[in-house]
Amino acid sequence: MPVFWESMAISFDEDTLNQPDVKRSLHRSMSVIRFDRVKDLCVAANFSGNPKVRPSHNRLDDEMSVDDAFNNFGIGLAPLLHELKDNFLRSFSWRLGTSVPSNLLGPSGYLPQRQTRLESLSLVTDGLCPMTMEGCGCIDLSGFKLIRSFQWRGLRSLDDIEAVRVCFKANSQHLQELELGFVSWTKEDGFWSTDHRRWTSQDILGLKAGLQQALFPSLIKLVLSGLSFNSTLVKMACALNFSGLRTLTLRNCPGTHAMLEDTAKSSQAIRLTSLELALDVNVGGQEDVVVVSQFLGSFTGLENLFILINEPNSDDGVEEFWDSVRCHASTLHRLMVHERGVNLDQDSDGFEDPCDNDIRWGASASHLFQESKIDSIGICYIPSRLICQLGHLNPRPSCKLLHVRASGSDRFNADVKFGEPNDPVVPNAFPAAEAEELANLFSEILLDFLRFAHWVFGSQGPPELQVLAYGDFSYRGSFGRYNELLCRNQTMSSTQHHDLLSTMEQKLTSRRLTKGDKNLWDLVDEHFQMLEACPVENFLEDYEE
Repeated sequence: MPVFWESMAISFDEDTLNQPDVKRSLHRSMSVIRFDRVKDLCVAANFSGNPKVRPSHNRLDDEMSVDDAFNNFGIGLAPLLHELKDNFLRSFSWRLGTSVPSNLLGPSGYLPQRQTRLESLSLVTDGLCPMTMEGCGCIDLSGFKLIRSFQWRGLRSLDDIEAVRVCFKANSQHLQELELGFVSWTKEDGFWSTDHRRWTSQDILGLKAGLQQALFPSLIKLVLSGLSFNSTLVKMACALNFSGLRTLTLRNCPGTHAMLEDTAKSSQAIRLTSLELALDVNVGGQEDVVVVSQFLGSFTGLENLFILINEPNSDDGVEEFWDSVRCHASTLHRLMVHERGVNLDQDSDGFEDPCDNDIRWGASASHLFQESKIDSIGICYIPSRLICQLGHLNPRPSCKLLHVRASGSDRFNADVKFGEPNDPVVPNAFPAAEAEELANLFSEILLDFLRFAHWVFGSQGPPELQVLAYGDFSYRGSFGRYNELLCRNQTMSSTQHHDLLSTMEQKLTSRRLTKGDKNLWDLVDEHFQMLEACPVENFLEDYEE
């Protein structure tokens, strides 16, 4: 009997992104599923293990050309698309991290010709994809006039920018959610050498001096990555109808400081409930602290606050920063603060490279964690030092999820990982002989975290804590093999086992989450926005093993 679906997700991994496998998997589905009622369609890739792996760069067979591999996606999906009812789709997502085949979104493609009533369009592409570099994969959005939610990560080419402008021309008045993510322009790769610059909000959003009305009057959610505000000639607060925004995310956008200052001084009310700021890495951290403090102190009511700042030159302004966060203490549910600096260890291979720093912790920070009822907290801090900061708090924090942040690129370059999934999690909290043996099995970085885990789930840790996260969860697990999710161990035992690790595992206050921990996984999903907030790396950054 056929199965009727309204929502459908087609997911591939790096081993099945070729024409025969696409066709075969779809053929199996089409024998039991009716597609003529599908309203929401998502085509996604699941690349686990190696960060930022994309089929167009890393997973092509030696005998398969870029053209062949690229076209296989569109050819393999064609049978499914023709089963869909014309103009019935309301949502389409392309999350393969490649250019979109022309038979899907090109001028004569399937979607512009037969699915023009889309209300949500989400694209995760790759401005560095070989097909984009060859001028292929041109996207036509002119036929969509009902878009309320628009997302495009991986923007880079002039054709991409023009497609966005066309979309805005038809949809800006009723657009409610907007996300634009630009490929990093910091790499001198010679690509687009005739226009090798950073795109500005004037280029993309169409802001002009003397603007009399808001260009996006219905906007509720705005997410921008890598877009510069420096040349904007009009106040952003007015152009975007800032008083209507509820969610704002700005990641590495030059000119953010000036934009926040102007907004705080504007006559528009600020009604944000969610704010994420990953401030421009080229601006000093002292200015970060001052500007963010002024902006946060200009309103109240945030439920989610995620901030990535650069290392300040001194502790001046730290108390004011935490006081401004405390303005939202009564409403905050999720809080994350991360600080980045520069590695000054001359003996290190990463000398003068960007690196994580302990966040500046003032008395106001302690007051915040003691007074508020924040459900999930993310902190960039060396775990052993974090014991000292949390240990003296009374009352203890009431959070259910605690994330000790460690940027994936730092750990990737150091090749630090926890090992195989079945390895036991063991802190160095035992006699010297055992500790020496453990030191041969785990790096000092990991031992430091595991000692913290043993403490935080013990009698002196936060009593309501259910999940401890460690690592970098940005972009839904790009650095997954370097991360850890632990929970309270309810089955501690003094029973002796035949080997050191098995014996110690029974003595721990923590253990890894397992598939059976449904409630705990639900908690992780509920707070994943905090876990993946403020990524240090640009989306689609390249890493080499």
